Amino acid sequence: MLDFVAQELGRSDEWRRVLEAYHGPMDPPIAPDENGELWRPRLARIDGVEPAQLSRLHGTLIALGCLKFELSGKVGVQYQLTPFGRQTLERGIGTSAETDAAA
Repeated sequence: MLDFVAQELGRSDEWRRVLEAYHGPMDPPIAPDENGELWRPRLARIDGVEPAQLSRLHGTLIALGCLKFELSGKVGVQYQLTPFGRQTLERGIGTSAETDAAA
């Protein structure tokens, strides 16, 4: 599965920007839910990502198991990195630099 994820994410670095946006600090800070998990409201804009591509990127990251979502009555759609998403982000799977070095 990691090969497929690396191949899929290796097509661009936009996925990294999306994962980083949901992983990094939020302003204002988000309080953990009753399970201690941080859910972040859906971002409509992320630096370095075309707004028209955000829905596709969210869907791809959910399908690959890097991001999960839930619907909240108060906030609407919320996202959270999965453990696999954090691992993918930390290891830099599929980044252009890694892909270029392998060529």
